[in-house]
Amino acid sequence: MRYSSPSLDTMDDLSSFLDYLTLPVKVVDLLREQLLALNIPAPAPLMQLLAAVVFGWVAWYFIKQFKKTGGIKKFGAGIVAVAAAFGIVGILAAWADEAFVPRSEQLVGTLTGHARDNVTVELHDARSQAIAVTNQIDERGTFVLSYEPVFSDPPRSIQIITSNCKPQTYQLGRNHLHGTLIQVSVNCEAL
Repeated sequence: MRYSSPSLDTMDDLSSFLDYLTLPVKVVDLLREQLLALNIPAPAPLMQLLAAVVFGWVAWYFIKQFKKTGGIKKFGAGIVAVAAAFGIVGILAAWADEAFVPRSEQLVGTLTGHARDNVTVELHDARSQAIAVTNQIDERGTFVLSYEPVFSDPPRSIQIITSNCKPQTYQLGRNHLHGTLIQVSVNCEAL
């Protein structure tokens, strides 16, 4: 038996099926942009609920396609339906995690290595925008950043800014958002 690769049309069909997985994110981003244009903050749980509903619609639609089609289209429909279901499960898991292990409203850390005078510590979100800033660092190098937890956009990194040194960025782990002390070694790399 001779194997032949699927025609370009069927591969394009598969690719177009996979494009549906970006639909929930596009819908949420569009709504968020419209609300921000009106200076209305988009509540994260509402945006996540909307994404879950759109993921649900995508899963339902592609389960129907899976039952109706065959060949590579059936394969593509099955993959998209399962991936959309994983999207819903991911949102529900995030809600459960937040309900059972709420985030702290403070990030506590210590700086070591470099002189701690004229040091600023910034807490950044996923877009690298500062959401909390402090330059109050005690003699032991301890700092505290207070922030308002945002369900859909937790802090992602801290940036250490010192005079005459390049800023240093450190990624945060999930445990840091639940009260674990972060220790940062500051190395001054001259500007």
